[in-house]
Amino acid sequence: GIGVGSPGFIFIPRQAALGSYTLTYTFNNTYACSASASIVAKVEACTERDRTLALDAVSLYPNPTNGNFTLKVNSSLYDKLEMRMYKANGQYLGMKQFSVVYGRTIPVDLTYLPNGVYFIKLTYDDGNNGATKVIRIIIQH
Repeated sequence: GIGVGSPGFIFIPRQAALGSYTLTYTFNNTYACSASASIVAKVEACTERDRTLALDAVSLYPNPTNGNFTLKVNSSLYDKLEMRMYKANGQYLGMKQFSVVYGRTIPVDLTYLPNGVYFIKLTYDDGNNGATKVIRIIIQH
């Protein structure tokens, strides 16, 4: 169908409003034969996916780490994240940006850093809303 959540005849539930949608597929061949089938798709809210950064929208493991760790996205609220890295004394070390979706795991390699305590600051900003979370990590080789 055409409408919200179905650009170019593709139904995308996360872009559709909550509710029920009748999706119809019609086939016509060169011999003037046709057939169609319909199904009702229901779009519901998944509140368990609406986790904020302040809670557990992103988890980091293992911690302590040898510098290789994983960020796991546990929320559908964000489509991009910025990760800034700092030494324990506040010295800025760098930044990485990620496109994210619910369930994505992002491998991060900081094995080049010496043993110590570091802080990872995760930030989301879409121009209207912002969220931040700081995670303390320990690197032990």
